Amino acid sequence: LFGYEPVEYNIGRGVLSALGVDFELTGRDVAARLNFCTIDKDGKVTDRRAGRISTEVNQKLCEKVRQKVKLSGGMEYFLQTESEHRAVFVLRGDDLGGKLNDTDPQETGKKPFDLQGEDEFSKKTAKYVTEFLKQVKEVLRDDHPANFILARGFAKHEVFPSMEERYGLRSVAIAQYPMYRGLARLVGMTVLPVPKDFDEMYQQLKNNYDKYDFFFIHFKKTDSYGEDGNFENK
Repeated sequence: LFGYEPVEYNIGRGVLSALGVDFELTGRDVAARLNFCTIDKDGKVTDRRAGRISTEVNQKLCEKVRQKVKLSGGMEYFLQTESEHRAVFVLRGDDLGGKLNDTDPQETGKKPFDLQGEDEFSKKTAKYVTEFLKQVKEVLRDDHPANFILARGFAKHEVFPSMEERYGLRSVAIAQYPMYRGLARLVGMTVLPVPKDFDEMYQQLKNNYDKYDFFFIHFKKTDSYGEDGNFENK
């Protein structure tokens, strides 16, 4: 996106989401991005975003899962709200791999995909994430509309050269949504505090205009309305 060749600098969405919520990843972590979703009695997805539940509902659901879901084998996991229906999942342990498929079928009327690992280490990850998902389905069974989760973007964290190292640019990000703040951190940008509205974004730009050479200013709602097919609001 910022001049980083996508094959050479390939990174999963989970790492971006984790960085976006200020989660400090280690070399023992595999991160994934979660969507709370709605499934029917047959286990088929009826809403991939659970009606875009509020961030507050998301936080309550994450806390419920953290209280009740425990993994075997001494594995640790972290579950943290990102925004609205999205959350961050991090599995921590030895000899884990990040080469797994997404469970999100990307359309309604289908069951979530089973997890498969591409190598020995990733198969170990798949085993524990599958255990996690099985317990989550039971814990959220009576919740509506968010009664399950979809996982995608599994990845391990790698350090990238910064924008300043590559281009000599002092770079700054002005963004509300966690994933884009994570993207900025990944390439070494300064990330300003979360602005509460567009007016504050403008003020941040004004206050920092002479301090930086490159500005990444992100407006999430344009993207959200597009995903929902809402032409007028977009």
